[in-house]
Amino acid sequence: MEVNGQEAKSHRLVRAGDTLELRRPFGRTQRLVVRAVAEHHVTKADARQLYEDLTPVPTAEEIAMRRIERMYRASMTPPRAPDKRARRAVRELKERQR
Repeated sequence: MEVNGQEAKSHRLVRAGDTLELRRPFGRTQRLVVRAVAEHHVTKADARQLYEDLTPVPTAEEIAMRRIERMYRASMTPPRAPDKRARRAVRELKERQR
């Protein structure tokens, strides 16, 4: 993340008027301008009023590329082990078959 063009760490204080550049996966970046800083926790809807998103709208080509990336990641992700609920369901099915 960069604040006003300088590399920033997590303890960096942000003020109104600062420009943030966030790096997203697969080389994408998001540009934000801080309008105000809240002193305490606010709802998500109120938080959206505290910044302005200057990220350009993705082109049709970029949207298609993201869709392809998602499909590729989904096909390459190894299957996960069943969670507790799924293990219980399998166990119950096996017990019923006896």
